[in-house]
Amino acid sequence: MLNKLNKNFDNNIKKIKKLKMQLTFTIFLLLIILVIGIFIFLPVSWQKIAIALTGNYSKVSGTDQLTVSDWNNLPNDFLDKQSSSGDTMAGPLTLSADPTTNMQAATKQYVDNNSGGGGGDTFVNWGRGDCPSGTTELYNGYSFGVKWSVKGGGSNPVCIKYPLIGTEYNAEYFYTGYLHSIGSSLSRSLPVDIPELKEMKCAKCFSANQTCFENIGDNSCPSGFNIAYTGWLMGGISNENRENQLDFICVNDNFDGSINNINNEATIYGATIEEQSDLGFYTENSFIRCSVCCGG
Repeated sequence: MLNKLNKNFDNNIKKIKKLKMQLTFTIFLLLIILVIGIFIFLPVSWQKIAIALTGNYSKVSGTDQLTVSDWNNLPNDFLDKQSSSGDTMAGPLTLSADPTTNMQAATKQYVDNNSGGGGGDTFVNWGRGDCPSGTTELYNGYSFGVKWSVKGGGSNPVCIKYPLIGTEYNAEYFYTGYLHSIGSSLSRSLPVDIPELKEMKCAKCFSANQTCFENIGDNSCPSGFNIAYTGWLMGGISNENRENQLDFICVNDNFDGSINNINNEATIYGATIEEQSDLGFYTENSFIRCSVCCGG
């Protein structure tokens, strides 16, 4: 009889252990289902909640305590990376730098400077053999024009690439357009930034997706345009014999005077407004500032 009781007791213990294991498994399973349900149906992800609880989340309202409204509106304070329709920020996004790999976001300045085929404009950087930052150098060389003693109409200075490619020698040396390298005149006829008797370098520059123009009379640029360079208005000398009729151009005030102009046969002078001008509101006998502006 005692053995039978012991056997029944052992069986009951086994049943209790079995029920305990089943109950533990059921609770564990319910917890898994609960967690999965939270991730599926809770509008605020655990990642966002963790950010808020750890203090790494800066609330829009600026207070330290998270309210019920804050919890309900947490998704509005984060970009939705999962939505197929994307998401929109309330304000502009500022990138730290231009992109370096194919799939990185591009800044406006990068697009403006690198979108080939999108149009643009060219200008000559008179007085220097390089191009300003943000523009592309097409070529560089030296400035040429007519000899100072030649009489006639205006002659536009030209920027000729160095070295010349595909040149052909003219053995006859007759009836051609004679060009001489342009050099600065004596200091008494120049703004203070321009050294005297120096060859005038030049560079042909390209500004992508922008329009460029010479802003005569100002060394700044209007709204929407950036300064490519500032300078002085310069051209041929004015005399009754109609000699040295070089057109007026904006010469960079950071003039590269590294090469002497020994012969000084084509000469450029600073431009001023005549003292007898009928427009009294212009400053007379003063050199005229200018700038090259790109933008739009």
